[in-house]
Amino acid sequence: MKKLFAITGNPVLQSQSPVLFSAAYPSRADEFAYVRMAAQSAAEAMQLFAELGMSAMNVTAPFKGAVAQLADECAPEVQALKATNAVVRGEDGKTRCYNTDVAGVLGCLRDSGVALPGKRCLVLGAGGAGSAAAYALSTAGADVLVANRTIEKAQRLADNLGCRWCSLADIAELAPQVDMIVNTLYAQVDVVETAWLSPRHIVFDAIYHASLLREKARQAGCTFVDGEGWLLHQGLPAYRLFTGIEPEEASMRRMRRASFAPSLHVSLVGFMGVGKSTVAPLLAALLERPVADTDAEVERRCGLPVPRLIAEKGEAYFREQERTVVEALLGSPTPSVIACGG
Repeated sequence: MKKLFAITGNPVLQSQSPVLFSAAYPSRADEFAYVRMAAQSAAEAMQLFAELGMSAMNVTAPFKGAVAQLADECAPEVQALKATNAVVRGEDGKTRCYNTDVAGVLGCLRDSGVALPGKRCLVLGAGGAGSAAAYALSTAGADVLVANRTIEKAQRLADNLGCRWCSLADIAELAPQVDMIVNTLYAQVDVVETAWLSPRHIVFDAIYHASLLREKARQAGCTFVDGEGWLLHQGLPAYRLFTGIEPEEASMRRMRRASFAPSLHVSLVGFMGVGKSTVAPLLAALLERPVADTDAEVERRCGLPVPRLIAEKGEAYFREQERTVVEALLGSPTPSVIACGG
């Protein structure tokens, strides 16, 4: 009988969230199917899970906590974190939930050769990812300090895990004193200064799509751990739980490298008035990339609006400036979305 899996979460967030588990199993494609499911609440997700006869389900924000409360049984890490990202229905019909993000953190750091016992670790963020990171580091013998903008949330997590907490406002003083900084804040939230870092630091950024810390770590001579490995290592135990099959780790690693190869720029071209300047920022937001408009860049470069620039210096001059701008944008190492001129 074919097993049916799902990834579920809030419909709005779902459109912006990556699929956290492989949607296809080439070796057993005749037995497994993986679908995407949106729900308005955790209760609705669990109801659909039961009524559709699904075997397992990945859970995304903001349902990780509520789903854990609705499951029949919870693994120890879920009991500690009060959050799940994987639910499995057993042959007895009971739902059991797990949090494979913990394995994701530890596996990623293990691949990078980071020894955790005794390390002083500053975890930025007390949400789902931050909680999993703090739990993983604490259980591995690290001395964990959780920082969050909402102090009460940091304090609750720290008290639950038996570690320390502070406000994000305190990290300027504390960051130089720790061995490792783990960032789980939302993409584009920039709170770490390069001046706080030194070559002895390990910087672990869970934001693998658009890391703001990678370049800062390079400038400071730090060891940088890319969060994309977290994705792989949380998927390995989820695969075992979902299928009962040992995952082909080497194949999944090759797929990961292919998926996270350096991205290319996206350039939007077309006639005037077709909506390039409107679509570009929307696409950039979905891809978590910067956006650029060549007309706006030319105007900034020349200090004149495009119509006046063409009127005063001619279209050939404008096209020369446009070419220079486009070459500069495409030469940037940071992939962006570029709205080109008509």
